[in-house]
Amino acid sequence: MSYKPDPNADIFGTSLVEEIEVAPAQLVHALGAPHRRADRYKVSGLYCFVEPTTTSGDISSDDIHVFTVYDWKATSLYNEELPSPLAFWNSKDRVRLSIGSNCDVWQFLNGGCLKRFTRMEIKQQ
Repeated sequence: MSYKPDPNADIFGTSLVEEIEVAPAQLVHALGAPHRRADRYKVSGLYCFVEPTTTSGDISSDDIHVFTVYDWKATSLYNEELPSPLAFWNSKDRVRLSIGSNCDVWQFLNGGCLKRFTRMEIKQQ
């Protein structure tokens, strides 16, 4: 499987399917700042990954697996007692991040997508 970061991916129809534990700073180091700021309330940052599921030249949105990795209610955007988004994404402490998808998350995790981009151990919940 060949998943690639895509900041412009259409994430409509994705929903929470799994959680991982990882230091946000590892993602930022490997991928840069989060691709999106999401709703700027419950989600402060979001990474998008896609994989075309067809080898034909004509790819429709139905032919693309989409995965997102994001924080959920983890920053001061949601609760002022929590860290600021900047402090959160610079943190080297492992936290739970959510994975959203429009298909089977195990393709994403077992394919080693996040490991490949971050060279880290993923602890599945």
